Amino acid sequence: KTDAEKFALALSGYVLGPDAAVSDLSAAATLWKARDFVQSYLQSDDSDTRSDLLDKLGALEIPDDSAQKVSTRRLEVVTRLARLMSPPLHEESAKPGEVRLRRVPDDQNEAPTEYAVFLPPEYHPLRSYPAVVALHSGEGPESAVAWCSAEAARRGYIVIAPQYNLPGEAVDYHFSPSEHAAVELSLRDARRRFAIDSDRVFLCGQLNGGHMAWDFGVAHPDMFAGVAVVSGLPLKYVIRYLEKNSDRLPLYVALGDLAPASNEIVFGTLVKPLIAKGNDVTYVEHFKRGLEELPEEAPSVFDWMDHRPSREPYPKEFDVKTARESDNRFYGIVIHEFADGRTTSPVAVDPAGKNLNPATIKLKSSTLTTPLLLKYEVSGLRRFDVWVSPKFVDVKKRLEIRVNGRSLKIAPKPNLEPLLEDLRIRGDRQQVYWLKVPVQLPAA
Repeated sequence: KTDAEKFALALSGYVLGPDAAVSDLSAAATLWKARDFVQSYLQSDDSDTRSDLLDKLGALEIPDDSAQKVSTRRLEVVTRLARLMSPPLHEESAKPGEVRLRRVPDDQNEAPTEYAVFLPPEYHPLRSYPAVVALHSGEGPESAVAWCSAEAARRGYIVIAPQYNLPGEAVDYHFSPSEHAAVELSLRDARRRFAIDSDRVFLCGQLNGGHMAWDFGVAHPDMFAGVAVVSGLPLKYVIRYLEKNSDRLPLYVALGDLAPASNEIVFGTLVKPLIAKGNDVTYVEHFKRGLEELPEEAPSVFDWMDHRPSREPYPKEFDVKTARESDNRFYGIVIHEFADGRTTSPVAVDPAGKNLNPATIKLKSSTLTTPLLLKYEVSGLRRFDVWVSPKFVDVKKRLEIRVNGRSLKIAPKPNLEPLLEDLRIRGDRQQVYWLKVPVQLPAA
């Protein structure tokens, strides 16, 4: 090969990966322009600027396979560029080995969301690191970082510790949407700033944070590779969600045998049936211990995380329940409106969840048929979006989505804007979607 071709392969391989490198120098230069446009788009908070960048991306000459009826080359390029670039909001001032308190910008919550972050000593923005979202026991984010920072540093984990309590609020966990928003906004912001492997994010909590780890984990199972609960009790929504929502969510549960209802309810009624049906569950019981922080659990929790597989963001089938407005995203389903009576505010929920009437979502799919078939059975929903990933189905082919027996035959029209907006907002560069299909169901 000529020097120009070798240079082109080096340039394009750096931004797209070696398996997608090109030997044409002009094409390689175009890919670098595209990378700059994508990075600027993901950094921008101005809609007019993003619209202009979208037009520039659309105008770039990116060759496609002329034999394909549906062009996805531009989507493929943007997806690869986003995954291999440094985090869009990377800060050169971020220092590994230090604990920093960050505030989520433009947060519309009652009080701006803050979180503490810890980067491992070898941190570099062009690498990819597992992360643990640490929920504090009631003593604040710094205490959660202190519990796990030594193991995180030794094993190469990023730690994100949200402040989920509102100022002036009782130091407790209230099962509220605002607490959930604090965790989700913290993780989204961290994914945009730090090199987090979104398929290797774990949730961990102690005491009050343990109660929340149970609740947030089973309410958002597609966000995590696993959930570790230390001295936390499963209450309210958890009891109704757990059987279905935890099917693909590894669990590590550590509890003292003197903790309230540890044997009768937590293990006997909830955890043991999950183990019996083959779920990935580890249960640790501490002899003659009550509801305590159990600091000695940190090495065991990290050992467990080290040996868990990556999350499964695109299952070919799933069955989940939801009964709270903030529990609105499951494996590509984004809920915009529930049916009347299917959500219940936290203050009104019975401690055992007996008065809940959850909405349900079931998926069975066949990717071998023509057209490709995604079959959803839902109850308790009025309006939602179905997001389709290229890792799940070949979006170049015809697609049929059935919702409660009603067929929606989709002629795919690849569009950069939904892809880029989802990347910009959630910052999840591993869970990427190319197609959004709105669904409106008639009122019962």
